[in-house]
Amino acid sequence: MSLMLQEIMHLPLSLSARMLELNRRVNNYFGNDVMVAAFFFELDFKKHELRYVAAGVTEFFADSAGARGRIKTPGLFLGVSASPEYEVGYLPIEKGDLFCFYSDGIADRLMAGTAISLDTDYEQVVAAIKQIGQEGVRWDDVTVLCIQIGDVT
Repeated sequence: MSLMLQEIMHLPLSLSARMLELNRRVNNYFGNDVMVAAFFFELDFKKHELRYVAAGVTEFFADSAGARGRIKTPGLFLGVSASPEYEVGYLPIEKGDLFCFYSDGIADRLMAGTAISLDTDYEQVVAAIKQIGQEGVRWDDVTVLCIQIGDVT
């Protein structure tokens, strides 16, 4: 799977076309009883925007000028349909913006009522998510990538 992702990320395709290609390839390997999620994003510092597309990843966290809190991301799991639609989302970025992308091991805890505070610094957000991962997430994976935007000029 890792090699497949690397190959797809180097194709000269849009984010949605990459997700469609990944879906096409996953259909050849997994049956209907396997749920595969994926999330692609790009930071474009010339256009000052974050672009993202999701397949089965339901949300990410943003504390930015463009959005604050848990950002919902639509998109079917990979392999569910031979012809899904994957919509690209856009958010403006500026210096200081914070984004945390995470798997359902974290998202499930947030949906159960655990909260991440807004208006905190990067280290506090990372610490809060780390604590969520340590507090009882034993039946699911926990994958997190947090990014704070530096100078975008």
